[in-house]
Amino acid sequence: MTVTRRRRRAAGVLVRTTTLLLIASGALAGKLTGTCTLRASGRSAAPGTVVWLEQVPPKVEERIVRGPVRWFWQKKLPPAPLPELALRAGRFRPDHTVSVVGGPIVVRNADKMWHGVFSVTPGGAFDLGKLAPGRVDTLRFTSARNITVRCDIHPDESAAIQIVPNHAFMIADSLGHWKLPTDLPPGDYTLRAWRPGARTLKQPIVMPKRGDLDLTLHW
Repeated sequence: MTVTRRRRRAAGVLVRTTTLLLIASGALAGKLTGTCTLRASGRSAAPGTVVWLEQVPPKVEERIVRGPVRWFWQKKLPPAPLPELALRAGRFRPDHTVSVVGGPIVVRNADKMWHGVFSVTPGGAFDLGKLAPGRVDTLRFTSARNITVRCDIHPDESAAIQIVPNHAFMIADSLGHWKLPTDLPPGDYTLRAWRPGARTLKQPIVMPKRGDLDLTLHW
């Protein structure tokens, strides 16, 4: 084989490889990010807001559950802590948490007094009975919904649990910013957002074939 033919063949392989990479990069989408704002109150951020997608492709769900790919020399990350509602000093701490359908939620009485944790939310009602100091229980829910939790001994104690349909959810940081933990393929999606004391937002979105998408959610 002559040098010229080798160069032509190498060039052909390079062109085909580049084409495949371009096609693959077109199939990949971008990052979904956003900011939550409280327009009515004049504040610029809504930290703690839960943002989620109603439905995502199975491969996206698998990537989020699996977590980032790590090289063999990198330390294994510890498992993420389970969502928890703890009773301390006569209050639920935190006052709201989020979990996926079927996932565990820890309820812990870290107080020095008894509590009676229950809910009458349709589709999410439960009653853990009287919880002695130090007792720990676990809740699981079979469908996505927002659940109000109360104490039948102390009527002023309340909390909320947001159950989401998949792992494509985010919690806004102290500045109201959030980011989906993995790239999202192009297509049509439905975004929802909830924060305590406010209505749940529902917004259709379209991920572009190329590039990222940044949103601002207003209450």
